[in-house]
Amino acid sequence: MSTSATEGTEVFAEPKAERWRELSDALDTERRLLAELVRVLLEQRNGISTNDTEVLDDSVYSAQRVLLTLRQARLRRRSLLHILTGHDEPKLTELEDAFPEVPSFIVQARDRLSAAAAEVQRELGINRNAMQGAIGTGDRLIRALAGARQESPLYHRNAESASGSQSGALLDRQV
Repeated sequence: MSTSATEGTEVFAEPKAERWRELSDALDTERRLLAELVRVLLEQRNGISTNDTEVLDDSVYSAQRVLLTLRQARLRRRSLLHILTGHDEPKLTELEDAFPEVPSFIVQARDRLSAAAAEVQRELGINRNAMQGAIGTGDRLIRALAGARQESPLYHRNAESASGSQSGALLDRQV
């Protein structure tokens, strides 16, 4: 890609079709990885709902694998955008600023990637709420088993209950 200086600014020549195809492929790769992450999040949610720790463990490892691969895909996209735009911290939204016409297949790939990212965000929110609910349920169960006060959501080591006894113990060991 050639550049020319015009009154102190750089004007980038229109990239070759090959570069646009590479960027489209990079965007589609990221979108596929985000779809895989959604699948892992759904698997994780299933593990939460069935109290299946093996499924939860597997989903954590699967998510880590997908996230590491996604990181590499994003680095590839950043490199391609840097080549195309010349910016150090390139953004997909800068394409229209750098070039008069961005191919429609790039705009469509960018929109699909954005929609996939929104879906991941939505699924993460659902899983976060499900996890918080499961943790809260477990906490209430432990409190009930230990005979601890139910109204306090915090654990206070030296707190005393209304009856005057200390309520810091998780289990009453008296037989």
